[in-house]
Amino acid sequence: MTKEKIIIDITNESDLYCPYNKSEVSSNLINYIIDTAKYIPVNKEIVLVINKKGNYDVASLIKKGFEKELSKRIKEYRIDNIKQLTYLFLGIILLIIYTFINETVFKEIVLIGGWVMIWATVEFEVFAERRNVLARRLITKLMNSQIIENSEK
Repeated sequence: MTKEKIIIDITNESDLYCPYNKSEVSSNLINYIIDTAKYIPVNKEIVLVINKKGNYDVASLIKKGFEKELSKRIKEYRIDNIKQLTYLFLGIILLIIYTFINETVFKEIVLIGGWVMIWATVEFEVFAERRNVLARRLITKLMNSQIIENSEK
């Protein structure tokens, strides 16, 4: 398997750490790595090359950052599933209500509302959930990737 390198230059503390919690990696750094890795072909192995100034344990911080991001994506997946069920249930209820309403403009509004709710369910399944699944796979691949740290004086 061929390897693709992502090169990261960390010149000072603010590039590495979260500005509000010095024990966590910057979310900007994690997002940069994920965004860069999106464009690497699936069949290539990813190697993170970190050029750093200073004595930081970058590899473990980045791995923890990936774990946190993966956990966040899993929570988003669960929330999206709850939204899907809610929208589907509301859509079905509105379509059932539609059948009991006499011919009025309100009847058509209820029909449109029911189908919009069902379409929102489909939209979550087809688009949002697919992006989340791909992001989780990529983060898992990054968690298992090799990290090379180069110290500069």
